[in-house]
Amino acid sequence: KNVLLKDFKIVGKNKNAIKLYLEDEQGTRVEGVLFEDGEKFLNKKSSRNRINLLYYPKIQVYNNIKQLQVVVSEYFWKED
Repeated sequence: KNVLLKDFKIVGKNKNAIKLYLEDEQGTRVEGVLFEDGEKFLNKKSSRNRINLLYYPKIQVYNNIKQLQVVVSEYFWKED
């Protein structure tokens, strides 16, 4: 709840995934992924950077390195 979207990157061959760089209110940072059309995400985002998320944790393994990642299933932009 009330997570800060520090940065994001639209990825995937069809630009249908968004890599999220998130920070909670305690300053804990975590990477996340959202499977949604990149253009749709940009249209919803506008200038807002605070977001409420519904997600599940996943251990991402890349080059034999394990890292916690959240997979976002639902999100709602927090109104300013």
